[in-house]
Amino acid sequence: MSMPRAARSRIPALLLLACAMPAAAAARADDPPAAPAAVTYLYRMLPGLTFHPASDGMEYATDSGTGCIHHTGGLEQRLVHSVELPAGVTIDFVRFFYFDTSPTGHMKGYYADYDAAGNQYEIASSASGAVSGYGSVLITVNRTIDHRSRPVELSATLTGTDDSVRFCGARIRYFADVIFTNGFD
Repeated sequence: MSMPRAARSRIPALLLLACAMPAAAAARADDPPAAPAAVTYLYRMLPGLTFHPASDGMEYATDSGTGCIHHTGGLEQRLVHSVELPAGVTIDFVRFFYFDTSPTGHMKGYYADYDAAGNQYEIASSASGAVSGYGSVLITVNRTIDHRSRPVELSATLTGTDDSVRFCGARIRYFADVIFTNGFD
């Protein structure tokens, strides 16, 4: 079945008109900026029991039923945990959970990364305060994960050698503003 002659004569004119018109999706210089896409926050919880001493010089004990860990002896006071998140996500904050009834001891949480030579750089930290009992401290980070050039580590130091200062874990809040195209690498 052939197309009517009148319709055939309009096709070249319509194509010419379509090519002359600017694309509707193209932004002009004086257009207002597009609204940001909604951000979905994700969380990764790291229980205190999954942290390990930074060296062999720390003695520690775990608290049954709480998931907390406390320092019992030795010169080392630091517990560490690597951060395993997809490359390209942004960590905006980390919350460290603790139990502290010590008048002199405290828990201090750290966010650090490393360069290619193995040098550690402390990005942010915060210590438990004067409030007795269970609590948390928040550190703002705003760092994008890049495992190849800046691997990330969380750590907590515990002063005192009894169960009056316990580290109970850390929660990482992060978001992805990229589309993962190569297996989250």
